[in-house]
Amino acid sequence: TAYDLYLIFNEAIRYDFIQEIIHMTEYQTTYYDKNGGEKKLSVKSTNRFFRGDFTAPDQVTVIGGKTGTTNAAGHCLMLLSRDVSAAPYISIILRSTSSDVLYGEMIDLLDEIHK
Repeated sequence: TAYDLYLIFNEAIRYDFIQEIIHMTEYQTTYYDKNGGEKKLSVKSTNRFFRGDFTAPDQVTVIGGKTGTTNAAGHCLMLLSRDVSAAPYISIILRSTSSDVLYGEMIDLLDEIHK
């Protein structure tokens, strides 16, 4: 449920390392295949706020979050954001029908923060 995700995320963001991870726009690493060959991997964030596809409402700063999509769950997004007073908010949207709809719904939810 959204509440279960909230509880997990709320606990996780107490750790600086988690806040660093959820704020990354790109991650690069090196690993080794089964033959010992070096492989480089670069992964870009799927968070469309970070990619510049969508903009949070004025007075709201997106710190980071977790995206996810499965057939059963649909398009999902969990965000940590802050208002102009630096108060933290966790916002969760589950079972959206598309990525565009998901981010539109999240913008509507984030818009409620400063009302």
